[in-house]
Amino acid sequence: HNYFACLRRKSEEKDQQKYVNHLVLAALSIPIGQIDEMSNPDFFRKNCNLINSAGQIMTREQLITNLKNGPYLDLCNDDVRALFTLITECKDILQFSKRTESLFKTLKQNPEFEKYLPMIEQNIIVGLVDKLSSLYKSMSFATFKKILGFLDFSKCEKYLLSSQHSSGSLNQSSA
Repeated sequence: HNYFACLRRKSEEKDQQKYVNHLVLAALSIPIGQIDEMSNPDFFRKNCNLINSAGQIMTREQLITNLKNGPYLDLCNDDVRALFTLITECKDILQFSKRTESLFKTLKQNPEFEKYLPMIEQNIIVGLVDKLSSLYKSMSFATFKKILGFLDFSKCEKYLLSSQHSSGSLNQSSA
């Protein structure tokens, strides 16, 4: 975000769209949940100081709010804006995957955007599971796979297991 602010002052409007596309996709790529490195306060503080002289870095939520309230979405690519809006505002979980699939197909065609999509996909899966767990007490795998749609179920399993492992939620007595 700070890097974009510096570039924005020095660039033409055509280049600004490129930079804001990267900013929005990078914000959507920030992992949901706790990151292991952030649990080490010295490591986090050192990186804050390297990135920002004020020693503060916005959280994912603060950055998303800033993107919503600022002029950023007006400057970015239509598909990037649609993906951002879908991820941050979509309430219809059953239609979510279908709408996301078409956006991913379009974004994968652009090599500059493609590098962000694996992390965005991981965040989508984690977000879907979080939303589903608040709505349903139980769910069959067939229904879950249907809701996931184009998202790879084996990747979903991997993301869920790694997120459970990194958060320390796995039963330690079985290890």
